[in-house]
Amino acid sequence: MVKFLREAFLWAYPPHCMSCRNAIDLRDKRRVRRYLCESCEPLFVPMEPPYCPKCGGPSKTGACRSCGSAETSVEKNFALYEYDALMREIIHRMKYRSMEYIAKGLAQLAADCAVGDGEAARFFYEGGFSRLVPVPMTEKKLRRRGFNPSLILARAIGEKICVPVDDSALVRLSETVPQNLLEPFDRAKNLGEVFAAARGHEADG
Repeated sequence: MVKFLREAFLWAYPPHCMSCRNAIDLRDKRRVRRYLCESCEPLFVPMEPPYCPKCGGPSKTGACRSCGSAETSVEKNFALYEYDALMREIIHRMKYRSMEYIAKGLAQLAADCAVGDGEAARFFYEGGFSRLVPVPMTEKKLRRRGFNPSLILARAIGEKICVPVDDSALVRLSETVPQNLLEPFDRAKNLGEVFAAARGHEADG
């Protein structure tokens, strides 16, 4: 019954492409899951090496200009797609217009990369992860946006690689200045001592 109602809802309100916003053919389950139509999918350009070893962005000379020699505790970061004008506009619509379907579509794109044949897939395959921990939002921001993109991403990847998601392991201690208002060198400092392991949780990485 639930499946029937869901199918009926999709036929009445077909999903739209997160790029061009046109309706997606319901017969194409893969594109429905990604919220990405056949015409727009080629516009999403996968990242190709060489990468910056810190942020995962494009760089031909080691650390990119934004990262420089800044110290970080992040072991590995991936930029799965080029952050061009299209991707920037889509992410801004997700964040500032509270479009949850875009978060779900981007999460499925990332999840597919996690089981593909690229570096991200090798990282997840060799990592031996026991759980995925999404980054928590403040209650104020969560109420305003209505969803946590990090949690949606973690659930999509976790389902693909069969690793459980623990959304109670990390707590946010304080509000911060929005990262987009800061220079690259100040962003790491802005997040210092903002997160902590929740009581009863232990983390080794």
